[in-house]
Formats: sequence, structure tokens, C-alpha cells
Amino acid sequence: MQVIFLDFANSQDAPLPLLGKEDDEIYKYLSPRVLKQHFLVHRDSFASTDKIAEYLLLYRDLVSVFMYSGHAGRDALFLDKEEARAEGIAHLLAQCPQLNLVILNGCSTKGQVDQLLQTGVPVVIATNAPVEDAKAMTFSTHFFQALVQQASIGDAFELAIGKVLTTEKITIHRSMVEETVPEEAPLWGIYYDAANKDELNVQLPTYSNTPKPEEFIPNERLTNELWTILAPFSKRIRAQQIMEEEGDVIEKGDKHIAILNSLPRPLAEHLRKLMAPVTSEKQGYDKPSEARLQQMARAYETTMEFITYILLSQLWERKFEDEQFKLLPDYLEIIRHFLELNQMEKATYDFSELILALGKLLSGKTFFVEELSQVVEIFQERQSFREAYSFMNILRRKLHQNMIGNYEVEALCIRAEESLVDLYRELGFMAKYTLAAIKHIDVLRYRHMRETSFSHSIVKLMRVFGKLQEEELSMNRFLFNRSVLLLKKEPKADDNAYKELSLSPFIIDENAFDLKTDLSKLYFFAHYKKNSDTYCFKHINRPGDPLWENTKEKYDLIKAQFDVFKQLLWPQMTPEQ
Repeated sequence: MQVIFLDFANSQDAPLPLLGKEDDEIYKYLSPRVLKQHFLVHRDSFASTDKIAEYLLLYRDLVSVFMYSGHAGRDALFLDKEEARAEGIAHLLAQCPQLNLVILNGCSTKGQVDQLLQTGVPVVIATNAPVEDAKAMTFSTHFFQALVQQASIGDAFELAIGKVLTTEKITIHRSMVEETVPEEAPLWGIYYDAANKDELNVQLPTYSNTPKPEEFIPNERLTNELWTILAPFSKRIRAQQIMEEEGDVIEKGDKHIAILNSLPRPLAEHLRKLMAPVTSEKQGYDKPSEARLQQMARAYETTMEFITYILLSQLWERKFEDEQFKLLPDYLEIIRHFLELNQMEKATYDFSELILALGKLLSGKTFFVEELSQVVEIFQERQSFREAYSFMNILRRKLHQNMIGNYEVEALCIRAEESLVDLYRELGFMAKYTLAAIKHIDVLRYRHMRETSFSHSIVKLMRVFGKLQEEELSMNRFLFNRSVLLLKKEPKADDNAYKELSLSPFIIDENAFDLKTDLSKLYFFAHYKKNSDTYCFKHINRPGDPLWENTKEKYDLIKAQFDVFKQLLWPQMTPEQ
């Protein structure tokens, strides 16, 4: 469904009455057609650069008309307490493949036209001089009134200009070749390239035009791309690729198993739910639906949490090993804020700020996950990744606020799958590392042995197909007990030679504390209840289940670890703070 994107640069502290009236009048004309689902209106009465960028990213594939109304200049749009540079807006609009028209309903916006046309915007309406608020409102409201009555873009422009001309003589520009006019002339213009002249005949749709992309098959791109992305880290996938090159057909289900069993279980579990075929119409996540969107958001959230807890664990190790290691106050405040989020705040939290802070704090040091030494570059400089996590953040917020319309589900499902692929293209290296839970450790010291060794009861959390197996790992040193570890092989070492990073207490295995039927029951840290001094955890496989709270006496070990972590970073704090 097409989206008409309306941004008004009003001030919340001192709102301009005429701008507010323009906002209301335009929406009054458009809303009856919205109710008939002919198109969607995104309306922001108090626009900001962040919100413009976020929602243009979200509606990128659907925006057909973009209008800005408010103070402006030749190279910027002047929002409340900030400004949006013309080149930035032009870049965002260039990403919108259905865009027909941009209206810059502010003073002297003609200077932005060439840049917009060069980036591919078909038609631009702008001014070459200051325009009074009342005339700007008259023009825009009558323009949209005409559009709603099925006037074309070109005819709506003429009708709106006609209304303005009834009150004042103005100069109009209507051709593909620019005219030279005095700077003071209040010039209105409609600008387009020769190749886009037919765009002047475009009208608003008169029916629900939600695209039905016949070629879209859920999980097809996700499967094929992950199969390629994870191949360098998976012997099984590489073997499948060789077989396929030799002419064998690799079934989709076999590819799924190879993909999912190569990733740490928390990541793989949520991808498995996306890929699992379900025949029931309203169950499962393998068909375009709001449930599939929710599951893709969970897959994204789990991935960001996993990266976050690896970096927090690395920070703990670094500070524990070197008390002189400096932690900058601004970054510490970001960490403290994250640890103190409540359940509602955590549901829409943007992990990128915390991940970037941790990456910068640890920069110049050796990372346990070597690839995370590039985390700042990945999040800040790799555009497809940056756009993917921004989109997924916006999607999570819309889902949490129950703001997904039926008409946009399919388009958002396509976009979310593309975004997951873009994320894993940069983060697929996680398949290189082994996640494991240490249940208990035995000391092996006998009279006939010259050296003491340690037998670890270990469960490798790297497969979602097939039953988990408890294994024995003997080493001449002992690992962290009752912990979830990230393991990596020592270079040129035997099968039992690992380096480890403890992810506890951020990720815990409840069954490492208490013998249960299942070999593993993994939880991620969810949030902290300050009033009861309780740390809450969510089940990785079933994040919608009631949270698990470490209030039982036998789980005091978890609370003790968190208390030590806080004391390490903020020595002046008491455990209750």
C-alpha cells in the first residue's frame, strides 16, 4: 500500500497555529480515503531528523508522496531546535522506489531541487523565496484536496496555485528549463526531468493496492544466503556445497539443519522457528503474518543481546585482569542505564548505543571474539548493516505499540527477511565459536598420575536438531563452574584445547544449578528489579514465558556475580544501588 509521508516542523514548546491548522486540514481531506485503505498516511506533527530518517527507512518501499512543511532554506529544513541537511534528506528519499513527488512547502527551497532530481526523485514542488505561512497553508491544503478528488499531480498543482492567485499575484515556474527570476519574486515551481514528464499525470490510488509479490517465498532468501554466509565456518555446509557442485540436489530441509546446527543455540533457535514448515493457517512463522514479523524481531533482538553479553563479559575480564584499565564515565553511564532498564523499556531498547560504547571501551585491546574488534566499524560504517538494524529497531517498536496494519504485513515481512540477511552477512562469524554449559567439574588426582587434571561435564549448545549430549572434557586446568562459556579452539592444538570466555551471569543455564530432565535450559538476563534487588531472566526458546527470578537461595551465586560486576565497574556503589 502506498504511503503519503507528511512532516510538519512545528514546535512542541511554542506551536505555530497556522502550521497546526495546515496539518489538521490536510489530514481531514486524506483520512476518508485512508479508511477505505486506498493508501496510508504517515503524519508527524513535530518532525525531527531522527524520526524522518527512521520512518523513511521503515516505509522506504511504500512512500509515494513526501511533504515537508515548515521553516526551510536553500540547503536545509529547519526543524524544532535542529536542522536537516538537504543532501541527507535527498539521500533518504533516493532509497524510496515508489516515490512520485516531493513537496518542500517552506521558504526558499528551490536550492534543494537539483539534488533531489539528480538522486531520482521524479517531481519536486518548491519555492524560490520566502512564503508567508498563510499562503503556504493555502497552497498545500488545496493541493491535497485536489489530489483526493482524483486530480493528477500536475492538475492539483495548477488548482492549488489558482487558489493562491485569488489573493496575490505570484510568479509560477512550470517547465523543465529553469527561468531566471529576481530573488525577491515569490516563485512557486513544479520541477521534473524530461524523462519523468508523465509523472505529472499520476493520481492517488482508488483501491487498496497492496502489492502481491508472487515471486516472494518466505525463507528462500534467508536459507540460500545463510547457507553461503556460514559455509566458511561449517564443514557440513561446505560438504553440501561440494555435493551440489557435483550435481547432487540438496534438500531445503538438509540445508536448514546444516545452517542451524552451525550456530550457537540462542541464535539458531529463533531462526529455526522461522524456517519450520507449519501447515496450519494461523500457526507457525513460515508464512507472511504479524506472527512472522514478531519472530523475526525476536531473532534480531536475541542476536543483539548475544553480542552485547559477549562484550560485557569481555569488559569484566579486562577490568578484572587490569585494575588500572580506564572506563570512561560516559560509557559507564550507558552500561548502567542498560542494566537498570525495566521490562517495558527493554522491549524497545536500541542495543546499538551500548554495543558501540563497549566496542570503543575495549578498542586497542585483544578481543576474545576477534571479529568484534571491528564492531564500531560494522555498526557505524557498513551501510547495509546500519540500515538493517535501524529497520529492525523500528519494527520492534511498531510491534510493541501494536501499530502494524494488515496492509503492510507482507511488505514488512520481505523487508525484515532482507534485514536479517544483511545482519548475518556481518555477524555470521558467530558460527566460528562454540557455546557450552559447564554442569560440574571433577578433580582427577590419582596416585599413578603425575599431574592433576579436571574432568568437565559439558553440554555443547550448538545444535537445535538432534538431542543434546553431555560430554566429558578433560583438561589440565579447570574452567568456570556452573557457567555458560563461549569456547574457541587454540591454534594448532588438539581437540580438547580451548580458550574460554564466561558469559555468566548474563547468560545462564538453570540446569547447571539443579539437575533437571533436560540437559539445558538457557536464559538471557532480562532486567533488574531495583525495589526487590532481583535479577530477572527470560527463557531463550520461549521469551514470552513468565520471567525467571533468582530469588531462591540456591541461586544466590547469580546475584553475587552481578553484584561483583557492578562493584568492579562502580567501586563506590553498594550492592543494593
